[in-house]
Amino acid sequence: MLDDSSFTKIRASWKAWLQKGFEDGLFLLSGSWKTKSGGIIAHVVLPDDLAAYINEDPFVKEGVVTAEIVELPHLKQANA
Repeated sequence: MLDDSSFTKIRASWKAWLQKGFEDGLFLLSGSWKTKSGGIIAHVVLPDDLAAYINEDPFVKEGVVTAEIVELPHLKQANA
Protein backbone atom coordinates (compact mmCIF):
# COMPACT_ATOMS: atom_id res chain seq x y z
CA MET A 1 0.00 0.00 0.00
CA LEU A 2 1.23 3.48 -0.84
CA ASP A 3 1.69 6.20 1.70
CA ASP A 4 -0.08 9.50 0.99
CA SER A 5 3.07 11.24 -0.23
CA SER A 6 3.90 8.50 -2.75
CA PHE A 7 0.30 8.34 -3.97
CA THR A 8 0.18 12.12 -4.45
CA LYS A 9 3.41 12.08 -6.45
CA ILE A 10 2.31 9.20 -8.69
CA ARG A 11 -1.16 10.71 -9.14
CA ALA A 12 0.33 14.00 -10.36
CA SER A 13 2.41 12.13 -12.93
CA TRP A 14 -0.63 10.04 -13.88
CA LYS A 15 -2.76 13.15 -14.50
CA ALA A 16 -0.10 14.47 -16.91
CA TRP A 17 0.09 11.05 -18.61
CA LEU A 18 -3.71 10.94 -18.95
CA GLN A 19 -3.88 14.50 -20.32
CA LYS A 20 -1.24 13.67 -22.93
CA GLY A 21 -3.34 10.69 -24.04
CA PHE A 22 -6.27 13.04 -24.66
CA GLU A 23 -4.12 15.70 -26.34
CA ASP A 24 -2.59 13.09 -28.66
CA GLY A 25 -6.09 11.96 -29.68
CA LEU A 26 -5.60 8.52 -28.17
CA PHE A 27 -8.30 8.65 -25.49
CA LEU A 28 -11.99 9.43 -25.94
CA LEU A 29 -13.15 8.95 -22.35
CA SER A 30 -11.81 8.11 -18.92
CA GLY A 31 -13.50 7.55 -15.61
CA SER A 32 -13.79 5.57 -12.40
CA TRP A 33 -15.98 2.61 -11.64
CA LYS A 34 -17.87 2.25 -8.38
CA THR A 35 -15.36 -0.49 -7.50
CA LYS A 36 -12.61 2.17 -7.28
CA SER A 37 -10.97 0.93 -10.45
CA GLY A 38 -10.93 2.93 -13.64
CA GLY A 39 -11.07 2.72 -17.37
CA ILE A 40 -10.17 4.50 -20.55
CA ILE A 41 -11.75 4.26 -23.97
CA ALA A 42 -9.11 4.63 -26.64
CA HIS A 43 -9.53 4.73 -30.39
CA VAL A 44 -7.68 4.82 -33.70
CA VAL A 45 -4.59 3.18 -32.29
CA LEU A 46 -2.79 -0.05 -33.06
CA PRO A 47 -2.96 -2.59 -30.21
CA ASP A 48 0.83 -2.67 -29.74
CA ASP A 49 0.98 1.13 -29.64
CA LEU A 50 -1.81 1.26 -27.07
CA ALA A 51 -0.11 -1.39 -24.93
CA ALA A 52 3.14 0.57 -25.02
CA TYR A 53 1.34 3.76 -23.93
CA ILE A 54 -0.61 1.98 -21.18
CA ASN A 55 2.63 0.48 -19.86
CA GLU A 56 3.88 4.06 -19.35
CA ASP A 57 0.99 4.79 -16.94
CA PRO A 58 2.78 5.83 -13.74
CA PHE A 59 0.57 3.59 -11.59
CA VAL A 60 1.32 0.62 -13.87
CA LYS A 61 5.05 1.40 -13.91
CA GLU A 62 5.14 1.53 -10.10
CA GLY A 63 3.27 -1.77 -9.83
CA VAL A 64 0.32 -0.19 -8.03
CA VAL A 65 -2.19 -1.40 -10.63
CA THR A 66 -2.25 -3.83 -13.51
CA ALA A 67 -3.73 -2.88 -16.85
CA GLU A 68 -6.00 -4.97 -19.01
CA ILE A 69 -6.76 -4.03 -22.61
CA VAL A 70 -10.15 -5.24 -23.78
CA GLU A 71 -10.83 -4.87 -27.49
CA LEU A 72 -14.40 -3.96 -28.34
CA PRO A 73 -15.51 -5.19 -31.75
CA HIS A 74 -16.80 -2.34 -33.89
CA LEU A 75 -20.44 -3.25 -34.33
CA LYS A 76 -22.32 0.03 -34.70
CA GLN A 77 -21.55 3.72 -34.61
CA ALA A 78 -23.69 6.86 -34.47
CA ASN A 79 -23.57 9.13 -37.48
CA ALA A 80 -21.24 12.01 -36.76
